[in-house]
Amino acid sequence: MLLKFLRRALGGTPPLPEANAGQALAPEARYALAQGLQKQKRLSEAVEHYRALLATHPEQAVVHNHLANCLSLLGRAAEAVSHYRRYCELQPSSSGAVASLLGALNYDPDVGPGQVFEEHRVWAARIAASSGTPMRHAIDGDVTRRLRIGYVSPDLKRHPVTYLFAPALAHHDHGGFEIVCYDNLARPDHVTARLARLTDRWRDVTGLTDEAFCEQVRADGIDILVDLAGHTTGGRLSAFARKPAPVQVSWLGYFNTTGFPAMDWFFSDPHSSPPGQERYFVERLLRLPDTRFCYAPPEYSPEVAAPPAAREGRVTFGCFNNLSKINDRVIALWSRVLDRVPGSRLRLMSIGLHDAANVEHVRGRFAKHGVQGERLELYPYVAHPELLAAYGEVDIALDPFPFCGGMTSLEALWMGVPVVTLEQPMIAGRQTLSMLRNVGLETLVAADEQGYVEIAAKLAGDLDALARVRAELRPSMAASPLMDGAKFTRNLEDAYRRVWLEAINAEQSA
Repeated sequence: MLLKFLRRALGGTPPLPEANAGQALAPEARYALAQGLQKQKRLSEAVEHYRALLATHPEQAVVHNHLANCLSLLGRAAEAVSHYRRYCELQPSSSGAVASLLGALNYDPDVGPGQVFEEHRVWAARIAASSGTPMRHAIDGDVTRRLRIGYVSPDLKRHPVTYLFAPALAHHDHGGFEIVCYDNLARPDHVTARLARLTDRWRDVTGLTDEAFCEQVRADGIDILVDLAGHTTGGRLSAFARKPAPVQVSWLGYFNTTGFPAMDWFFSDPHSSPPGQERYFVERLLRLPDTRFCYAPPEYSPEVAAPPAAREGRVTFGCFNNLSKINDRVIALWSRVLDRVPGSRLRLMSIGLHDAANVEHVRGRFAKHGVQGERLELYPYVAHPELLAAYGEVDIALDPFPFCGGMTSLEALWMGVPVVTLEQPMIAGRQTLSMLRNVGLETLVAADEQGYVEIAAKLAGDLDALARVRAELRPSMAASPLMDGAKFTRNLEDAYRRVWLEAINAEQSA
């Protein structure tokens, strides 16, 4: 009965009734209330109502999912994992449920690479088993012909993935490569239209079944099908499990193995994937020469501001990553940094800080380590132009772990703010490391927690040097491989030629 209520409630959110989590409410009304609170970013209140629903209806997968989403935004990643796991158990054939769980595992500092790999492999096997036998393909032996490359993504809009994908799309050699994009996007925008103009063919596959999608890929004669989403919302890995193209590549949008044997390659770089990382991937690793992505900043980026320490007389550290990355170990380490730099402050900006109850919860987590009052500045997430401008109030960015910044680190660097990062074993924790090496700032990479504190304190202790770094960062970044779209795309196309040649050789030796 509740499932029917939930489906009806999803159709819209009525005015929110006044109710506490413990009050007697019909399940339909409580679910609608929780949904409304979640949409209003009153996440702590929504959590209480989702918990109340599960107390009487513990088998409702959708409620576990919504609860986990709220907990993740509130910075309670470990709690979120348990509900994502239950969501998976209740809907084991749902690729969306699996994506939620596997993505969340990357945030947990107590889950090692081996366990993350095994869970990816096991859940992918379950999805693949229900997807049918992978398709077989005949591969011709012409390595020099024009190759058809198909890109698949639900994020071909104003989205972080697009800022990293657009340079390659703009610089592709259409004489050597035919470019087809498969748009699995529910709500296109002006960026979607701009991207479409850079392709040879654009396919809207939103709403297509996996079977219909695969038939479209085969009809288009795609040689190399590239997944830009992995285990993220709107991804189509269940279709990749059917092997609709002779060669399949995971690149850009995900930071770990897909777990699917039908995915042939994972494109990375030498900094993100040091030797030995292969044992954590089902796919073969191919390391692009410099970086696994190329950044195109938005046209509305403000100019780099003067360092705030010069006018404030104190250093402001900052982090604009989502709160799910800020676990207790991160808070403990950042508190050590603040203790080492007297008078310094820490500014956080995140969606989870729209929630008043959570603001107090976060303050309490820091207070356990002696960080209180005005030393902790908590701000809700703002529109992107305002967020970029907010870096003008930050002297030094502190990177979280084990899942470090991605787009957030790129934006900090672009705005002249150096980022201190802690080296981690897997890609999710090495993104900032790769960026820093590409701009010649490897000295900001710490091998251990004490080194992290020392690097941050040294930066904070020399304001003249900090001002020089701030002034030089944007031009250094603009001249680096991180923003050389033409060079990056030639390297990417060379990689496509290589994997195609290997497919030819495998076909001929079979």
